[in-house]
Amino acid sequence: MNNPKKYMFLVIFLSLLSISMIFGLFSKYSLEVLVHLHEKCQRLASLIWPLNVHVVGLGVLALVILSSIAITAKTIFSFFKTKSKIKKLTSQKLNKLPNKVLYSMAASNHLDSIIVIKSNELIAFSYGMRKTKILISTRLIDSLNTNELDSVILHELHHLKYSHVLFIFIMEIVKSALFFVPLLSVFIRQFKDSLENEADKTVVKIQRTSSYLESAINVFSNNQLAYDFVASFSMRKLKSNRRGSVKAFVSTIIIFSIFGLFSIYPSSTHAGEVLSVKESSVCFLYQCNSNSHCNSYLVPSVNNNPDNYSSVSLVSIK
Repeated sequence: MNNPKKYMFLVIFLSLLSISMIFGLFSKYSLEVLVHLHEKCQRLASLIWPLNVHVVGLGVLALVILSSIAITAKTIFSFFKTKSKIKKLTSQKLNKLPNKVLYSMAASNHLDSIIVIKSNELIAFSYGMRKTKILISTRLIDSLNTNELDSVILHELHHLKYSHVLFIFIMEIVKSALFFVPLLSVFIRQFKDSLENEADKTVVKIQRTSSYLESAINVFSNNQLAYDFVASFSMRKLKSNRRGSVKAFVSTIIIFSIFGLFSIYPSSTHAGEVLSVKESSVCFLYQCNSNSHCNSYLVPSVNNNPDNYSSVSLVSIK
C-alpha cells in the first residue's frame, strides 16, 4: 500500500468512525428530549436546572454540529475566494505560449492543459476539479532552464492525471466538518505530502535524475505563494512536527473517550422504552412529574407529600 492510499484509508476510517459516533449519540439523546417535550414529562425549570444527562448530551452534540457547519461553510467560502483569485490571475493569460513551453518535451502532448500568465511572481500549480489546468507564470519560465521547466510541468501533470485537486478539496471539507478530530488534520497533511512525493518520484523516474527537480525547487525556496485547494509546486513539504502529531493523537483519544462515555452512560430515560414499554427510568428515579405516563408507575407515599413518590411494580397496578 503506497503512502497516498495509506493516508486516505486512515482519513476515511477516522471520518466514518467520527460520523457514526455523532449520529449514534444524536439519535439517542435527541429522541429522548423530543419524547419528554412531547409528553410534557419535565417542567420548564427542569430543562434549565438541574440538567439531565440526555439534555447535556444533546446540547454538546448541537454545539459540535453547529460548529462543524460553521467551519465547513467558512471553508467553502474560502474555496470560492481562491477561485476568484485564480480567475484574476488567468485574466493575465498570454494568447500564445512561450517557445520554451511549446518546445518542452514534457508539455508537448498537454499544451491545451497549460496556461501561462504574465506575472512577476513564481507560480506553478494545478487547479480545477472538472477540467484541471496547469498555471505557470512568465517569471517562473524565465527563471528555469528547459530541463528544470520540464520537471515542474511533469510534476503538475502527475497531479492533473490523478485528479489530486479534487482529493485535496474533499480532504479540506472533511477536515473542516470533523474539526473535533485533531488527528485527521495530521493524516490529511501527510496525505498531501505523499501526493507531492509521488509526483516528485514520477519526475525523477522520467528524467532519470533528481538534479533538475531539486534545482527547480530551490528557485521557490524564498518565494512560496499560498493558494488553497490547488496542487501547488511552490508549497513544498514542511518539516515533520512529531510533537504536534503526538499531541493530536492524545487529543483525539480523549475526545473519542468522552464520546464513548456519553454513549454508554445511562441517561434518565430511553425513548424506545417510553414509546414501547411505557416504563421510564425517570419515573422511578423521581425526576419526572408528568401526568402522561409517570403516574402509571408512581403512587403518592404515606406522608401525603405530592412531590414524593415511590415506585410500584407494573403487576401491582392494573
